[in-house]
Amino acid sequence: MKAKHTRGPWIAVGHWVEHPNDRVADICTCDPRAIGQDHLGRTDAEICANARLIAAAPELLADLKDLLDLAEHHGLQSYALENARASIAKAVGVAPVGDPQKALTMAAFDELERLERREKKDRADAVRMAAKGQL
Repeated sequence: MKAKHTRGPWIAVGHWVEHPNDRVADICTCDPRAIGQDHLGRTDAEICANARLIAAAPELLADLKDLLDLAEHHGLQSYALENARASIAKAVGVAPVGDPQKALTMAAFDELERLERREKKDRADAVRMAAKGQL
């Protein structure tokens, strides 16, 4: 599955989550004043902490996928791995929050992940073969 979100890295700049490339639009603001909710009383420290957490999302998602791959490679199974799969599915939009009827089953999600890894391997093999032909 190709990522649908703005590719990372993302950075937190005060209340804002931005892309380091100024030619890419900012990701979001965490300041409730921006949407007329300043009466809800978030502190500046909390707003900035939320921005830092959101800015870490692309790396967290990639790292969680890597850890899940490693655990599966070693045959590990646990509720924590199921939770990791569910979190990844939620992050990539496979499992809509509050709408289980539209969510893919975990088996389908696992199959999509396997196909994605296989596609990357096939592309890497093609690049290696092309490079050998050019030497």
